[in-house]
Amino acid sequence: MAGRHPPRVAGRLLDLADPTGEVRGDLDEEYLLHRRREGGRLRADLWYWSQVVRSVPWLWRGKRSGGEGDPTPTPDLGQALRMLRRRPGPSLLIVATLGLALGINTSVYSLVLGVVLRPLPFENGERLIRIHPDELFYIDLAGALRVEDEASSIERVLPWGRSLFTLTDSDPAEELRGGVVAYDHFEALGTQPMLGRGFRLEDARARPSDAVILAHGAWTRRFGGDSTVVGQRIEVGGRSRTLIGVMGPDHVPMEPDWEAWAPLPEDPIAAAGNALALNALLRPGVPLATADDDIRRALVSAWAYGGYRATEEEVAGIGIVPLRQHLLGEVRTPLLVLLGAVGFVLVLACANVANLLLAQGRSRSAEIAVRASLGASRARILGQLATEVLILAFLGGALGLLLAVGLHEWASGRLPPDLPRADQWRVGAASVLYTLAASGVAALMAGALPAWKTAGGRQGARVLRGEADRNIGRASAALVGLQVSLSVLLVVGAGLVTRSFLS
Repeated sequence: MAGRHPPRVAGRLLDLADPTGEVRGDLDEEYLLHRRREGGRLRADLWYWSQVVRSVPWLWRGKRSGGEGDPTPTPDLGQALRMLRRRPGPSLLIVATLGLALGINTSVYSLVLGVVLRPLPFENGERLIRIHPDELFYIDLAGALRVEDEASSIERVLPWGRSLFTLTDSDPAEELRGGVVAYDHFEALGTQPMLGRGFRLEDARARPSDAVILAHGAWTRRFGGDSTVVGQRIEVGGRSRTLIGVMGPDHVPMEPDWEAWAPLPEDPIAAAGNALALNALLRPGVPLATADDDIRRALVSAWAYGGYRATEEEVAGIGIVPLRQHLLGEVRTPLLVLLGAVGFVLVLACANVANLLLAQGRSRSAEIAVRASLGASRARILGQLATEVLILAFLGGALGLLLAVGLHEWASGRLPPDLPRADQWRVGAASVLYTLAASGVAALMAGALPAWKTAGGRQGARVLRGEADRNIGRASAALVGLQVSLSVLLVVGAGLVTRSFLS
C-alpha cells in the first residue's frame, strides 16, 4: 500500500506550507486519480511534484498576507503571459482566428467610413440637392436660369455638363473625364481648390475660356504632385490652357470619374451647345418637401418657355433628392450590408474561440481547483482568465490591423471605377480605435462564458466527480449550435444579396 501514497518529501513540504492539510487532501485525491488514469507511478509522482512546486509559493504568500482573503486581488499580467506561453498552439490559433475576423472587419469599416459615413466636404452639404431631369432630357443654360427665377425655394442653380479633357502636353496623351460648371460652382458647394484658385466671373466670360482645374489624383499622376505647375500653361485638347487650381484629395465631384473642370460660359447663347444637368442650393430653412413641388412647377414653366411641353409621366419622373443621397445612394445599402455581414463573421469567430477556451478549461480544471484550495477567490480566478483572454484579443487586434493595411494596399486599385469617394478609403486613426473597441467586444463575447464555466469548476470535489466537465460540455454544445445558426444565416444572406445584385 505504501507505493500508492504520494511522494513523502513533497507531502511534507505541503504540510510545512499549509498546516491545515486542506491542500494536501485535495492533491492526494488527485494523485490517486492520476495513478488510475496514467497507469503508472512515475507520471503520477511527476505530476504531484509539479503541483507542489506551483502551490508552495502561493501558500507562503497567503501566510505573509495573514491568511485572509486573496493575497493578490488584481490579475497578474505576468502569470497570464506565462500561462499563454505554456500553451503556444491554442494561443496562436486563437490569435489567428480573431486576427482574421478583426482584420476583415477593420478593412470593411474603413471603406464604409470613407465612402458612406464620413460627411461630405461641403459647407452647404445639407442644402445641396440634385435635380434629375437628365434621366429623361437635359436643360440648357437659359432654362436653368429660368428655373432659378421661378423657384422661390432655390437660392442658386448649379448647372453642369459632362466633358472630356485630353492632356496632350506630353507623350502619351491622357484623356480625362470631367465637367463644365458654373463659375461659382465650388463657392456654392462651400469648397475651394487645395492649390491655386477657383473659377472667377472673367473665366466664364472669356471666349474661349482657357482656365482648367484638375483633381488631386490627376495632378499627382500627371505632374508628380509638382505645385509649381499651378498657374502655368498646359496643353489640353491641342490648345494651351492655364491650370489655375488643384482640388484636394477629399473633394467629391458630381460624377465619380471626374478629374477636370472648366467654366461654363456665362452667356446662355454661348453655352447653348452644352446639355446640362442641375444641382441647386436651397434657401436656408427650406425643407425638401416644400422645395419639391416648387421646383417641379419651375421646370415645367422653363420647358414651356423653351417650346417643350412635358407630359405628366415626364414630370412625375423628375427626381429631387439631397445631393448626398444622389452621390452615395447606389452604394450605401450594399456597403452597410457588407459591414453587417463581416460583423456576423466576427461573432462566428468569437464562438469558435469560446469553444477553444472551453476545451482548455477542461484541461485546467485541476489547476483551478488547486488555486481555489490555496485561497484564490472566484473573482480572482475570473480576473486571471479574463486577463489571458484580453491579451489574446488585443494580439488578434494588432494582427487584424496589419491584415487591414495589407487588404487596403491590395484592393485599392481593384475597386469599381464608379465607386464614389473610393480614394478616401484609409486605414487611419479611426480604424485603430475601431479595432481596439472590436477587440474588447470580441474578448467579452469569446471569453465571458468560458471564464465563468472554468472558474465555476474550481472546487476539487466537483472536478473529481466530473461535474465541471459536464457543464463545460453542455456550454460547448450550445456554442456549436450558435455557430451552425450563424453560418446558415450568413449563407442565406449572401444568397439574397447576390440575387439582388444580379436582378
